[in-house]
Amino acid sequence: MKLWEKKEDCCGCTACKSVCPTSAITMFRDGQGFWYPSIDQKKCVQCGMCRRVCQYIHEKGSIFLPPRQEGFPRFYAAKHKSPQVVKHSSSGGFFTAVSDHLLARGGVIYGAAFAGDFSVAHIRGTTAEQRDGMRGSKYVQSRVGDAFLGVREDLEQGRPVLFTGTPCQVRGLRHFLTARRVPADRLILCDFICHGTPSSRLWEDYLARLKGRYGPLEDVEFRNKDRGWNRTRMKIRVGDRILEESWEDNPFYRLFWAGVCLAPGCYRCQCCDLHRAGDLTMADFWGAGHTHPRIDQGQGASLVLVNTPKGEKLLRELAPALSLEEAKAEEFFQPNLARPTARPPRTDQFWEEYRREGFDFVLQKYSRLSLPQRLVKKVAAPLLKKAGLYEKTARLAAALAGRDDAPTA
Repeated sequence: MKLWEKKEDCCGCTACKSVCPTSAITMFRDGQGFWYPSIDQKKCVQCGMCRRVCQYIHEKGSIFLPPRQEGFPRFYAAKHKSPQVVKHSSSGGFFTAVSDHLLARGGVIYGAAFAGDFSVAHIRGTTAEQRDGMRGSKYVQSRVGDAFLGVREDLEQGRPVLFTGTPCQVRGLRHFLTARRVPADRLILCDFICHGTPSSRLWEDYLARLKGRYGPLEDVEFRNKDRGWNRTRMKIRVGDRILEESWEDNPFYRLFWAGVCLAPGCYRCQCCDLHRAGDLTMADFWGAGHTHPRIDQGQGASLVLVNTPKGEKLLRELAPALSLEEAKAEEFFQPNLARPTARPPRTDQFWEEYRREGFDFVLQKYSRLSLPQRLVKKVAAPLLKKAGLYEKTARLAAALAGRDDAPTA
């Protein structure tokens, strides 16, 4: 049995590993820092379940996704009514509202959180404190581990479950549970609009670089909003220093937006459309301050796609905790709802130089701003930021140029 010929034929979602009846499949991390399945042929019984649940084999003709329903998705601008929740969320605090709802009913939450070494992994949570670790953006491929098996066990025991993750992780979980005929009436699936997942190995290299310069890491925030939502910054407490850098100043961010460090499968992602695997989809609602000023007052707004009747029912139940307004598709700009991030021409060169020369070399070479980017940063960016239009304009300019190197959700 073989699952993939090329690494772009896999997203590392773990559906195949989870569904294997003989535990013949394990996940390994390659030299670039991405997760892939490996089959122990001695344990494999050729049942074909792994291929049956693989979303890259089925692609758009997936037998496990629910059919598109008339009237869906529906779009909303949303913000949590608690200013403290919004402050500690990447956008409008929608995830906190959903997870609080599940926790109040004795539910279980699965989501990506920082481990003690600031690597990123999916964890299981039953308390608000554990949930808080899942809040906030983490621009790294998470280690899913046995989370799918945990979801299955919780559902079979009758617990309400919320699973949040990248679209391919959510799709993989749906495939696994459907193939195993696990009742999913108590399951809420929530994905987000994804630019692509950067290498976990590069992230670890970056953290080691900081630790070598300044001392032990104490805290990491990819998107701190102390200066407002339109001026979010990476904030890291390391040693006795606090490092704060905007997306155009931080070298790891610039590698991310340059697109060269994403998982190979991201460039042919099957999830970049409106046929979502999640009941709900979350994203940043950039520009909401102009189209929905009651929702976005400078600290962030969530874009919510309601994709299924189950998601619609849940949103009605969440209404007391949220400020909500229905939105139109033309009010927001999200290129990854239409197509995957384009594979930059220098990607192969980047990885070869990373293998040969090391992290510091590629960080210096590939995270440099181009001349047009430096001019925008120096001249136009201050004016656009003041008007609250910077991120939206940057993404629009990138799309018009046929690139994907500007912020998305």
